[in-house]
Amino acid sequence: MNEDVPGKGGAGTSGDVAYRLCPRCLRAVPLHSREQYCVNDGARLLEGCPRCGEPITSPYAHFCARCGEALSFRVDNDADSYFRRST
Repeated sequence: MNEDVPGKGGAGTSGDVAYRLCPRCLRAVPLHSREQYCVNDGARLLEGCPRCGEPITSPYAHFCARCGEALSFRVDNDADSYFRRST
């Protein structure tokens, strides 16, 4: 297998792309994008798992690859309410 080649092999290699994810509609954008809020519904985008902080490395993720936490959840009209609670 190509485990020593960046971007090849298992998760966590240095070539992995990370994503921001909308917790409402699960729309993903590359982490290097300047978007902080979902253009579809205004929710603040997640940069990692809300439970363990693991980066989101799949644009199709519905659950955290490390701890299994759901990445989608109901977001109040105030898109930042979740982020204020978690700090």
